[in-house]
Amino acid sequence: MNGKVAFLFTDLVLVPFTVEMARAELPGVEIVNIVDDSILAGVRSGGMDRVDLRRRILEHALRAEEAGADMVLCTCSSVSEAAASVAPMLRVPLLTIDEAMVQEAVKTGGDIGVVATVETAAAEVARKIETLAESQGESVRVTRTVVEGAFDALSRGDAAAHDEAVLRTIRGELSRNGFVVLAQASMERVAAALDDATRARVGTPLLPAMRKLMQYERSRDRVVA
Repeated sequence: MNGKVAFLFTDLVLVPFTVEMARAELPGVEIVNIVDDSILAGVRSGGMDRVDLRRRILEHALRAEEAGADMVLCTCSSVSEAAASVAPMLRVPLLTIDEAMVQEAVKTGGDIGVVATVETAAAEVARKIETLAESQGESVRVTRTVVEGAFDALSRGDAAAHDEAVLRTIRGELSRNGFVVLAQASMERVAAALDDATRARVGTPLLPAMRKLMQYERSRDRVVA
């Protein structure tokens, strides 16, 4: 399979895991990584306004386009709304990491718990679920939980502390909700520790996004052929 996909990262910790998954899920596709960790830092601190945020994402996406990428994936849930707003300005598709997961959550319906390690990601994903559910006439009740300290633990290299705290929170939320979504791709690997029955009640962003990229690349190959 041919093609080139650009990943836009706003934090360094996600890069190795994402690239590893991309190599497994997107065989033959060239990967371009664009990292700007000042974006997430600015969003979390409140020091970056929406205009600056959109401009920064657009600049990176245009750079990916110029590098020959035929699709761009924004891997940060905290900025997915801003990324979606600049997508029409590109000649290639720009996907957000949480799009497929949000669709799955709304399809499931009922009580949905959003778990995140960063407040901005929790708020963004919860808002997207509620907005999509309303547009489709679906009934959902969304709650959100931030695992305090987990993101900082992962950032300083203590993956075990991060994973333990996230896993404990997931299990607690599953006792109160029919479905739980993990708002950030950095939490994805924690789901692997769940048994199959429990895992079926947990939505993650990265793998569904990769599979959506694969579908696009396959359809693109058919058109090119």
